[in-house]
Amino acid sequence: MKIFSMKPGQDGAVALIDTDTATLEWSYEAEKDSFPRYDVFNPALLMDCARQLDTLPDVVAVSGWAKGGFAANSDIGSGYYGFDGAKNISKNISFFGNTVRYFSSSHLRSHIMSAYAMSPFPQGKACYALVWEGAMGDFYLVDEEVNISHLGTVMITPGNKYGFLYALADPTFRLPKGKQRLGDAGKLMALEEAISNLEAHIPEMAAGATPVAYFRALAAGHTVLQVQGTNVPALDADGTTRIVATAKPRRKVTVGKVVKVRRLNISAWVMRPDPMAPAKARLNPIIRQTGSRL
Repeated sequence: MKIFSMKPGQDGAVALIDTDTATLEWSYEAEKDSFPRYDVFNPALLMDCARQLDTLPDVVAVSGWAKGGFAANSDIGSGYYGFDGAKNISKNISFFGNTVRYFSSSHLRSHIMSAYAMSPFPQGKACYALVWEGAMGDFYLVDEEVNISHLGTVMITPGNKYGFLYALADPTFRLPKGKQRLGDAGKLMALEEAISNLEAHIPEMAAGATPVAYFRALAAGHTVLQVQGTNVPALDADGTTRIVATAKPRRKVTVGKVVKVRRLNISAWVMRPDPMAPAKARLNPIIRQTGSRL
């Protein structure tokens, strides 16, 4: 049996699997051949795949997705959410005048099943799975019968949060409110190790002028101030000032407590404790019921 499987939305892809020989015949990604990164499944890719087939497939599979993002009420195929298989679609359809089997499983379930299939565990051995992506950050249990159950949520929209934090500190970020760059979340996740490698080879980085410290300063609720010049101590005697990145201001844009700059060069960012922190600590519990935060 040959399965022709397509993945819609960002990072579009298509693959052909022969179950009789347990072989992945081929797999193509939409962004290859100089198409844009994260590109969707496109007509050029469809034509390339058609040339590889000498007959129609037995099964056409569509990975679940959602129109316009993560909306739960605008499904493509089995949609984005759902882990237990209740939203799976399996039925006969007409495909270029021939009857084939149509199958679709949710995007979430595809995450789990793909991880399980590529894991070192043999089928029939129970294991845990962590889904960590733009919209979902949850633990699941895959039992001996490959039934999936939800164990708990670690973080809601982890990828979006990581991407937002990276963009907040990036002076080149230009997208409008509510928009993100798909590559930013992964950059932030890799930042700690990347900076550690840089610090091992660049003395100035080891002295404290690191983007990692900048992100830690933001996370701790500090006010970030821009200071001209390079002769700024990495740490004051009282330990309250720290260089956290290097930058030369061209045009300042204030975003909350953060001053963003347009061009990186030889000046320095320093971080000091937020003087309003004690007052905010007292007020936040009072206003939290409104969903706001200072």
